[in-house]
Amino acid sequence: GFSSFDYGAYTLTLNFTSAPHPCDSNPCGAHGVCSIAGSSYSCACSSGYTGVNCETSPVAPIPGDDCANAVAISNSMTNGHVITAINGNTTIANPTSGISTTGCISSFARSSNDIYYQFITPTSGYLSVDLCTNQDPNFDSYMSWHSACPSGTNQNSLFCSDDSCGVSPSIQNKFLADNTTIYIRVSGFSSFDYGAYTLTLNFTSAPHP
Repeated sequence: GFSSFDYGAYTLTLNFTSAPHPCDSNPCGAHGVCSIAGSSYSCACSSGYTGVNCETSPVAPIPGDDCANAVAISNSMTNGHVITAINGNTTIANPTSGISTTGCISSFARSSNDIYYQFITPTSGYLSVDLCTNQDPNFDSYMSWHSACPSGTNQNSLFCSDDSCGVSPSIQNKFLADNTTIYIRVSGFSSFDYGAYTLTLNFTSAPHP
């Protein structure tokens, strides 16, 4: 009773309605962990997955869109040479952040859409790379070589080229020791420059001078 003077008979009525657990249907699937959130549920998604029910898969990186996913160029030799031509398009790429604004990389080319390539010399020899063939005539391109992925300084910038053949870059006959890894960055001269191109690589085996 409310007080010591309150007492008497009563009827207690209880009503329980059966209902499924919000997570019983496994709404988060194989890529999330379900937990109750009020009268509903919430999903804690695995790394890379998004969406209310973790239904959106991670987006695969664009090959070459950053240095960590650089496109590997075959270093198979024929008669002492490696010759290859790769068709590319910077339209699908994103700008790389943190590129140096001094030294080899210009303040313009640092903000442009770019594609990275990786080449490992099979022997010592001379490497030439250019974009002089089959390039979109409206694409003012830029190229730089790096000894490692750019990290915000210009210490790993080796060579760069802008308008060596029209509005296209060309870096020719640079001697490299055996088993040297080179990262080749193709970009536009400015953030407004992007388009299709053909990267031509020619490596000629030669003894160290």
